[in-house]
Amino acid sequence: MKTRQSKALTREQESDLLRDRTCVVSRRRSDPSGLVRLVLSSHGELFVDYRGRLPGRGAWVTPERSVLEALQDSPKLLNRALKASVDSSGLLEKVQEANQRHLLDALALAARAGVLASGNDAALGLVQSGKACAVVLASDASPRVIRRFSPDSSDVSVFPVVLNREQIGDRIGKGPRAVVAVAAGASSNQLLRELRRMAALR
Repeated sequence: MKTRQSKALTREQESDLLRDRTCVVSRRRSDPSGLVRLVLSSHGELFVDYRGRLPGRGAWVTPERSVLEALQDSPKLLNRALKASVDSSGLLEKVQEANQRHLLDALALAARAGVLASGNDAALGLVQSGKACAVVLASDASPRVIRRFSPDSSDVSVFPVVLNREQIGDRIGKGPRAVVAVAAGASSNQLLRELRRMAALR
């Protein structure tokens, strides 16, 4: 009986270790969904393992601009974690690019799930209904659209993104879209995470 309990505890502890990670800069602990993993290839090249699945020694960081800039300025933090000399230059840009790719994927998934309302009138209708949790504004949205969906006009989070109208429209299977409202719900969680990351990385 004791042996079984001991094994169960060990599995539980291993599960906790797998779930919780520590940012090498801030030392804050979080589950992997709140961090980004960096991994060193066999050739010594630093990769952004955005999904946390690549083999090899890795280091976890908080996906925020200030944290990644600190790593670029103090590569010793990364060297210590990866036990190797690492070139951390351009790290912020690498993480931003990975975030943009995953944001595009998350937009497509949210569109297929039917939780997006695109276009000025449809987006405004979702916001006014109280069912929206976020608004996405294209990088080339007009000043009028930006004013119409300004953060002061509602309690909904507004995210100006680096994607233009054509990129947004293409990803959600529509024509160019300057604004997209996101309905609250489980199907929106991945998109919201990437939107928050994009804001933190800017």
